[in-house]
Amino acid sequence: MLLTEMFLRVGASLRFWNGRRLLQLCGLLLLGGVLPTALHAQTFSVSPASINFGPVPVGGSSIVDVIVTNTSQITQQISQPSGPLDTKNFAYVTSCNHPLGPGESCDIEYYFNPTVPGVLSTTAPIDFGNGVFFTVSLSGGVPVPTAVPTLGEWSLALLVLLAGGLAIHRMGRRQP
Repeated sequence: MLLTEMFLRVGASLRFWNGRRLLQLCGLLLLGGVLPTALHAQTFSVSPASINFGPVPVGGSSIVDVIVTNTSQITQQISQPSGPLDTKNFAYVTSCNHPLGPGESCDIEYYFNPTVPGVLSTTAPIDFGNGVFFTVSLSGGVPVPTAVPTLGEWSLALLVLLAGGLAIHRMGRRQP
């Protein structure tokens, strides 16, 4: 009955014909209770799920591999390994453009090439098909330091203070 309940939940029908089971699912006819691949959930593992590239200065580069493994018992293909949403600072290259057998893996190389200072982050969705997505979080960069006056700025500030002090001193000498 568990098998029947499972089929009913996904909209399939279980019928009997001449004493043999006939499974009709989305127009596929299978005899003998063999489960169609349409019933197998697409299951993959993604590792790591989050990447911190660490401190990478503007003009620098860092690469991290993400491994995608087919953890199901059937051959499956990723519908679309997508790139990062921030394409100015992040990029990708993938070998996940072919079907993966049970236990097989492919990799997605994510690149971080910051074009602006600061800590940057984005996400990179992976479409496993049938509305199933996984999102890899990407971040990295060098924090922007707080503004510290330069020697030139300090010199200007000291010059203004000296000029102001000299002006006050002269004003004090003019009075009888």
